[in-house]
Amino acid sequence: MMPIHQASIHHLWDRLHQFDARQTSEALEWALAELSALLDAQVAGWCGVVRMHRHEPGNPMDGWRSAGFYSTSQQNLMEQVKMDQYQLMESLDPESTAGSAMSQAGTFRIGTLQAAVVSDDRYGPSYQTLLAKHGIVDGLYVTTPLGDDIESWMSFHRMDPTLPGFSSNDIKLVETAVRPMAWFHQRIATLYGLKVAESPLTPAERRVLEALLSTETEQAIADQLGLTQSTVHTYCARLCRKLNVRGRSGLLGLWLNGQTH
Repeated sequence: MMPIHQASIHHLWDRLHQFDARQTSEALEWALAELSALLDAQVAGWCGVVRMHRHEPGNPMDGWRSAGFYSTSQQNLMEQVKMDQYQLMESLDPESTAGSAMSQAGTFRIGTLQAAVVSDDRYGPSYQTLLAKHGIVDGLYVTTPLGDDIESWMSFHRMDPTLPGFSSNDIKLVETAVRPMAWFHQRIATLYGLKVAESPLTPAERRVLEALLSTETEQAIADQLGLTQSTVHTYCARLCRKLNVRGRSGLLGLWLNGQTH
């Protein structure tokens, strides 16, 4: 690894630890931008994936569902690509282990779309069509497992036709950078409600949650977010019910318990 890459990775780790709980959205945006610069990627995203039903009969995704997206582009390219990939997976033989997109669930893994084009004789042309449809040169996916039924995905897409696909060196680089960041993925999953809520938190709920993780009063938070104090209080009560805790101290306790690292 080149010294400049090593220095960039160390800067990434050090800076991420400086973002507090209220800045998780900002930290995610910043981290994706830094990793994109390392990888010469033009679009990046994050996706939380949860298993709703184990061993769902006839389901090539084995019960896994996407539950929460973030993208650095105005249009969520990752969400669009994942929807197309899922439609592709539905055409696979559900009895075939090789046909399961989540056959390696629970392990840290990295894959590229170009590798799927080359290695999959039956569905390689479909992946090639997917790349062409979205104007993608290549896509790289980094998956961090957070438990038996939760995974955190980061994606990076090269959209510049003058660039090659992702190389083995790119894969080694992103593995070195992301593998020690499970604590950060836990923090993102907590913000999106993937670990404890029955349904993912909405963008508005996440915005209020981050503000509630401060020592500011509800009125001060309302002023900051352009809401009324009663609206903030309603959001707080809703979040507590959704996350099964009592009051702001419960929210903070839940957060801190998931952030040990």
